[in-house]
Amino acid sequence: MVRGIEYRDEKEAEAYLLADNQITILGGFDDQALAAILKEHAINLEGLGWTAQDLETIMKRVGESLSLGEANEPPSLPENPITQPGDLW
Repeated sequence: MVRGIEYRDEKEAEAYLLADNQITILGGFDDQALAAILKEHAINLEGLGWTAQDLETIMKRVGESLSLGEANEPPSLPENPITQPGDLW
């Protein structure tokens, strides 16, 4: 939402939206910053507008690697867990 701008009609507002999005895309991205942000969200990229393939491509460009399979794996269980069967918390 852009505040402070009035459009003559819905068509003009849509044209502004399309132009604004295209300007952002053509302007490029800071690959290092983008990779760091996407890496934080690697487990759930759905709804962010980025695919796992996009993430892998960016990570290769900045010289990092990330296996989404590893990111989706649950952590291993500790050898001596604090919580035991029957504990109430």
